[in-house]
Amino acid sequence: MKKIILLLMGVLTTCTWSFAQDNENPPQNPDCNFVYQDIGYHITDSVKRTVEIVYLQEPLIMSAPMQDNSSLKTRKVNFNNRDVTIPEEVEDKGVKYTVTGIAEKGFTSPSYDHINVLNLPSTLRNIGSGAFMCNESINKIVFTSKEAVRMEGGWLIWNAGVRELELSDAFEVLGGKTFGLNNCVKRVKIGAGLRNIGNNCFADLRRLEKLELSPNNPYLSLYKGVLFNHDKTKLLAAPIALTGTFEIPQGTAEVDSSACYACNFSNITFPSSLRKIGPGAFYLCNNIKIVLPEGLDHIGEEAFSHAKAEEMILPSTIKHVGSKAFSFCNSLKTVSCRSVVPLIVADDTFWMTDIENCVLYVPVGCVVAYRNAEVWK
Repeated sequence: MKKIILLLMGVLTTCTWSFAQDNENPPQNPDCNFVYQDIGYHITDSVKRTVEIVYLQEPLIMSAPMQDNSSLKTRKVNFNNRDVTIPEEVEDKGVKYTVTGIAEKGFTSPSYDHINVLNLPSTLRNIGSGAFMCNESINKIVFTSKEAVRMEGGWLIWNAGVRELELSDAFEVLGGKTFGLNNCVKRVKIGAGLRNIGNNCFADLRRLEKLELSPNNPYLSLYKGVLFNHDKTKLLAAPIALTGTFEIPQGTAEVDSSACYACNFSNITFPSSLRKIGPGAFYLCNNIKIVLPEGLDHIGEEAFSHAKAEEMILPSTIKHVGSKAFSFCNSLKTVSCRSVVPLIVADDTFWMTDIENCVLYVPVGCVVAYRNAEVWK
């Protein structure tokens, strides 16, 4: 059996390993062609001479079920909390390669441990799904790419210990699952190229305190720490850690999906220009009054679900209310409807909200109409 395992491992890898520790028992990884300055690389194009960064782990050899499980241990490289700069070019056996990518889960912990600042090369073009997922020991990541970066999948820093991210001008699009759930990131710096942000992009950064924006970005703007499109007609993202009173500026017509997810403002003032509130826009918001302005005509599904609001005022102009828009609003005490004709809403609009103990206010002369209307009765 031992001879079979050795033969298979010889076929699977040709790399020579150098590690900060455990050099007597180096790992065998079929996805790694060589190691340079303690980082593993896989050759993606032998003609163009390009490589991507890979995770350092021994392979699971399915034809050798009797092998010792210890052979599957991840190999750690401890950088002792120093700054690490990935070069644009790396070398193996006299051949130089350009670093253009990070493989799927390429920096997943604990393969590369205890990095203070990780500076990635300007030649980086492709980032695999979960590239830094679960890595608890990189403090800050700086992207310096000069050309458009392709994000393959999402969950870039899901459940990682990263506290700061700096995105270069080459990032043009961030998908809705770019970051994934993260309880550590406090600061994200956005470059000049970012123009499109997917739904829920920043919502799962649960301790985000600050968004910074390049002054050269022509597509986005910041207003009191909150991210908008350039002309402030659409609210895109509010960092969860912001507190106090926030007045959405006049001219804002739309609040994007999950834009104010779990926000901690003590109060939010809605402008008369507002026309649309996206799905989950104020999901899990804390201590807000839902005083919605005349002119608003669309409220998305779960827009205020789980919001800790005691008061709600609905304008007469609303035409659509999404499923579970006000579900789980267990602090709700009063609801005021300004429409003389009862708004048609789904049976689950107030799902799991204690409406039996809420007071409903309606226009003078409309009590009978509301008593006979589905949901409102």
